[in-house]
Amino acid sequence: MAVKKKGGSFLEAPVSGSKKPAEAEDGQLVILSAGDKGLYDAILSAFDVLGKKYFFLGEVGNGANMKLIIFIDYVYEFDMCKSVLNNL
Repeated sequence: MAVKKKGGSFLEAPVSGSKKPAEAEDGQLVILSAGDKGLYDAILSAFDVLGKKYFFLGEVGNGANMKLIIFIDYVYEFDMCKSVLNNL
């Protein structure tokens, strides 16, 4: 990764549960981070403020992948509910 080659650290941290700004302001986000474990450990206090749960998922890309999985699950559940309601 180019960032490491230059001596830097990188951590992706997509969030879930941010339908309204109030959830972020109230620290109700779920943070799905991946990348440099040392950087993750160093910023846990910030995650404590922003999120109700946070996870370290390993290599860069895993956080974004998990966010996509959560979104797909949300769409699937929404579609199921819509089907049930349409059949009432």
